[in-house]
Amino acid sequence: MKSSPVLAPRGFTIGLIALCLFSLALSAPAAAEDAKVIGKITELNKKALDSYTEGDFAKARTLLKQALDMCASSGLDHHPIAARTHIHMGVVMVGGLNQHDLALKQFQKALEIEPGIQVTKNVATPEVEAAFKEAASGAPGPGEGDDQGGKASPEGSDKGASEGESDEKPRAPASAPAMGIIHTPVKKAKPGAAILIAVKLGSNVTGFAKVVLGFKGSDDEEFTTKNMTKAGGGRFAGQIPASATNGKSVAYYIEAQDSEDTVLSAVGGESKPLTIALGAGKKCPEGEEDCDDEEGGGAAGPPIYVALMGGWGFGYTTGHADLTPVNKVDAGIAPSSAFHVAPEFGYFISPDFRLSLQARIQIVAGPTPLDLNGVHQPAKLGVAALARGSWFFGSGSFRPYVSAALGGGQIRHVVVFQKADKICGTNGGKTCIDSVTAGPLLFGGGFGFLYGLSETFGLVFEANPLIGLPNFTFHIDLNGGLALRF
Repeated sequence: MKSSPVLAPRGFTIGLIALCLFSLALSAPAAAEDAKVIGKITELNKKALDSYTEGDFAKARTLLKQALDMCASSGLDHHPIAARTHIHMGVVMVGGLNQHDLALKQFQKALEIEPGIQVTKNVATPEVEAAFKEAASGAPGPGEGDDQGGKASPEGSDKGASEGESDEKPRAPASAPAMGIIHTPVKKAKPGAAILIAVKLGSNVTGFAKVVLGFKGSDDEEFTTKNMTKAGGGRFAGQIPASATNGKSVAYYIEAQDSEDTVLSAVGGESKPLTIALGAGKKCPEGEEDCDDEEGGGAAGPPIYVALMGGWGFGYTTGHADLTPVNKVDAGIAPSSAFHVAPEFGYFISPDFRLSLQARIQIVAGPTPLDLNGVHQPAKLGVAALARGSWFFGSGSFRPYVSAALGGGQIRHVVVFQKADKICGTNGGKTCIDSVTAGPLLFGGGFGFLYGLSETFGLVFEANPLIGLPNFTFHIDLNGGLALRF
């Protein structure tokens, strides 16, 4: 006995299709709405970080509270943007408001949402990193705070969790009250970027009128001073501007002064300032807080150097021609035609000093052959090698340098002997164009610059004055090319 499939009523099928289409129609605006809200939350985070770096920690907390409220009201409280906002709230709590326990809760909340999240790099100070590491290790945060950095307030209070406020006092050492200027020194920072300096005044610092930040870049002769901004709770913040962080290091100090500029308390000073190393030196082992960057300079990088340059030169030449020694040069300036290549291999002994070996392979073009008992061809190459030491200045992408060189080989200049007899060419009736060789001892110097396009790749341009003996010349090479570091 055969059975037939049971078909759904036609009306039911049409209704089901309509329901699916309606659901899809609703989901598209919802996704667009989520993207719009995420954009607003992201903007609040950016504004909060700007306020944090300017030292306005209360404003930063308020903006982040608004962002977290928006996450909750939009159903995004488990979205990655909420995790990033909790990270920023934790940064403000520990790095600005000195509320360590509430910072731990914020970091832990972020890790619950996104276990692989890390602190935003441009605000990852040692103090913040230590708190985040503590939170990641699973250390519980004591106290009853809400997710926005606020402590639950008694019923009827007009402050508390709803405003992201906290009644918790900043922590101080249990053995004694905090004294003097409390500051965690900044040891390293990125060159070319502003550096946030935050301090807290201890209970014994009274009668002060201002807190002053003094700073001096490595290329500056004198300290510049500016008043730090009060951030509440005895805390002050100020920025070392980007214009002072273009060298290898920047020095700074902090002073609490009265109305007559008398120093009441200080961290560092003009005679013995704190120093921030700029750029990437050696990598310190994780958790080794007293490890400083080696050399500290912004030029630190891979030590092995390889460059391929090419160029042209000219110089003062004397002596006799190579193929037609009967022809003597009327001393003067002549080119080293047509061009040369100058590969170089070196090693950075330190970020500011490099030892290298440079070859000079000259392609000679223009000299005429000599037809004398057979055709004699002129020299086609001039080969030399130079050991060089180069000293670099400044930091960052653009690095000028000077060098000293010693070596040996040939530098050939091409000379037209207009006044001599026409004895050259395959028929022996042409004006002689011949090379004149200088050397074999070569020494001199150079100056130029290396422009880094990345940590490993850059452009190099240089001018190298050289003296050749005993066949004398004073010669200048102009070189340019590509450089690699690895």
